[in-house]
Amino acid sequence: MTNLCGALDFNNRAVDFSTLKRIRGSHGGGCAFINNEFGVLCDCITQRADEPIQPITVKYNNSLYTAAIIMDNAATGLESSTAQAVLEGYFEEGEDYFRRLDFSFALALYDGRCGELLLRKGYRGDKPLFYTVKEGTLYFSSSLRSLIRLYGGCVKISKQALTAHILAAPSSFPTGLFKDIRAVPSGGALICSALGQNLVLSSGTHTVCGDGADGELSHIPYTKKTDMRRILSDTMFAFGYPQFDCFLPSILAEIKEKKGSGVYSLNETVFSDYPEYAAERAETVGRSWGIDIRSAPQCDYLPTQRELKAIERAVDNLLDGMLSDASSPLCRIFDSELYERVWEQRDVYLRIRQKAMICQTQMWAQSFNLVFE
Repeated sequence: MTNLCGALDFNNRAVDFSTLKRIRGSHGGGCAFINNEFGVLCDCITQRADEPIQPITVKYNNSLYTAAIIMDNAATGLESSTAQAVLEGYFEEGEDYFRRLDFSFALALYDGRCGELLLRKGYRGDKPLFYTVKEGTLYFSSSLRSLIRLYGGCVKISKQALTAHILAAPSSFPTGLFKDIRAVPSGGALICSALGQNLVLSSGTHTVCGDGADGELSHIPYTKKTDMRRILSDTMFAFGYPQFDCFLPSILAEIKEKKGSGVYSLNETVFSDYPEYAAERAETVGRSWGIDIRSAPQCDYLPTQRELKAIERAVDNLLDGMLSDASSPLCRIFDSELYERVWEQRDVYLRIRQKAMICQTQMWAQSFNLVFE
């Protein structure tokens, strides 16, 4: 399972490998390519014998081209399922080639002939790809935490966007939450050159699917012995920002028993109601714990009322302790209107989600040097 990060610096034309290594984090192994203004570093979180080494650099018509791609292990449509095949398709058809790739992917391709970097995502699924501009250099990564690390944890957060995110129905990465970090949207592309950046939005339809799973993640009942604080913390760090739903305690308990192997289908109502959120969650949680998860539309389980009450009670215990502390960061982030709307929420699933995300906000603020504006 590959993770990638890179930089494009036309001002100094000297991308720093140590910077890329620092923002990548503690993952071991991997491969890098750096040439003047462009650099990319890839590492394999879980290295398999049949997983190709990336990035790939090819000389074509006296120019260098470099590509790195993240995609499902079972992806079809590439002859050899590598960045090499992507480059060959690009040489033959240009950017039109990527519109035919019918699987989930996140791609970084640098065209040395025209000096352009293409960051692109597929229409299916939701492989992550984030970018930011810091001191004139564009940085990109498949990990949100890598770019947070680039700023030393000191990133600007929109209080308005955070409040809207908590009160809204489950969705994928919220637009405007980070003032300096953005996500390439599904099916979209960011074209970067010396003239600046141009975000091209998708003209097609974003889809998600749960095909190709070998097994299923079953339901493990929620019990009082479950460590809710640990669950909230683990999911917050996995996403890089507050994100939760009442199915996650059961999912994480099952994932930890799988011990990082296999491709599993996750059958649940979240996929039917919130497909983009379900796709992002499957990708994010799966990558964090080293397994492939495919969301599927069949719903074969819902938490019992007893479980929901136990989950909400555990979240309430945490939240009550946080709100009773006058020094809590929640006091300066949210106003009373948010709490009133959350307490009045009649949908138990959304109410649990909203309370849990308020708890995660405090954990988030205490773990990073965030600036809430």
